[in-house]
Amino acid sequence: MRNFLYSVLVLCALAAAGLGIELVDKVVAVVGDEPVLMSEVEAYAQFLLQQERRRLTDAEMEQLRSQILLELIDRHVLLIQARKDSIEVEDREVEQELESRLEREVEQLGSVERLEEVYGRPIRQLKRDLKERIREGMMIDRLKWQKQQQIHVARGDVEAFWAAYQDSLPELEEGVKIRHILRELRPSRTAEEVASDRAWGLYRGIQAGRDFQEVARESSDDPGTAERGGDLGETARGDLVPAYEEVAFQLEEGEISEPVLTEFGYHIIRLDWRRGEKIRTSHILVRLKTGEKDESEALGFLDSLRTQILIKDSFVEAAQRYSDDVDTAPAGGLLGWYEVANMPSEFREAVRGLGVDDISQPFLSEFGAHIIQVVDRQERRKMSLEKDWDRIEAMAKNKKRDRVFQEWIEQLRTQVYIDTVVAVGTTP
Repeated sequence: MRNFLYSVLVLCALAAAGLGIELVDKVVAVVGDEPVLMSEVEAYAQFLLQQERRRLTDAEMEQLRSQILLELIDRHVLLIQARKDSIEVEDREVEQELESRLEREVEQLGSVERLEEVYGRPIRQLKRDLKERIREGMMIDRLKWQKQQQIHVARGDVEAFWAAYQDSLPELEEGVKIRHILRELRPSRTAEEVASDRAWGLYRGIQAGRDFQEVARESSDDPGTAERGGDLGETARGDLVPAYEEVAFQLEEGEISEPVLTEFGYHIIRLDWRRGEKIRTSHILVRLKTGEKDESEALGFLDSLRTQILIKDSFVEAAQRYSDDVDTAPAGGLLGWYEVANMPSEFREAVRGLGVDDISQPFLSEFGAHIIQVVDRQERRKMSLEKDWDRIEAMAKNKKRDRVFQEWIEQLRTQVYIDTVVAVGTTP
């Protein structure tokens, strides 16, 4: 449970409320000057039970609540440390993560209406409730990542890990070690022009007398607000992306902006009211959409790059120069080892029949367009220190990182005021 996403707790609490689960509000712990509520513990417990679709005995349930309480305490401890270390997350990153999570929720539940029904509130309020939790979760993740990057293993650590765990390590399945070059699908100039033309057409229609709310319901690409005539609800300065806010705060009440470009597309903004640093706006969104032409351009670029690599360049240098995967590009696109059977189908098909150093034909995935180079291959076999040093070193490093990180959290706990007010599951 140590790695659960902290920001899901808000979703759990909201879902529990929407499903009619009674949440008892009482303080069960205090960390620093912040309370931990029984409602948070119970909401996450109920969420886990629904996910696992099983019933627990009273004793098992009490143990689960106790584990969750410890997680919540550690969350507060890490958040306090993140603030001390001035860990920051930009509004743009929070907005993107928020939109991504809500899109996944809508996809799983089937519609925005079902999302609002499950969580018991309109999507604009859900966004407000989630935003700070998501920011806090991202701060904690960033703090953890920074700490773990400081932890390294020496040769003796790897050898000691192998001596302790070699008999319990599983056999290696058929696998490949791969590099890749990613080209994200960017809306072409044509796609941007199409979106711009559409946005300006809608704007001119409103200027000519069409009702803003009617246009929003019929034409906006924001499913969360379209049915409400584009109503985004009340927001404070800093809640929305800067490009949107810069225009919105300059409008007069009732005024409608020309199309405004943000990372989400073109917005036509109406300022409904302003109260100091708070505003209520409605918008019509026209997204920039990738199409077959954008896919063809990305695939064509990679096809030419593949030919260039085969003739004179190295895959590593090409990945460093051209890959859009910021996490792997500095390392020459190295993705590491994967079991062939567990690879995404597009990747599995791409490496089929490739030998060591071979490069795949360009292909598409949900992330964009790729080419892959096979660095190494293995058949099913037992691990050995000689053949699998890199893999064993990574396992030893992860083991050490988990241990050192937990020791660090235990140290941080001693530096923060923590009071367990009442055992979970008991009456105060």
